[in-house]
Amino acid sequence: MTRLYIINVLATQDLKEIADYYSARSIEAGEKFFRQFDLRCEHKLGIWKN
Repeated sequence: MTRLYIINVLATQDLKEIADYYSARSIEAGEKFFRQFDLRCEHKLGIWKN
């Protein structure tokens, strides 16, 4: 099941800048960052994958 996170505008802008940074340097590192970000969001919200 896909989860939907609602992220405020300022955080969205920050995440876009982070994505742009990794796009220019290391796609693999960017993917790792966003996977970890997703896991931390799930942890903070108490969402666990089955």
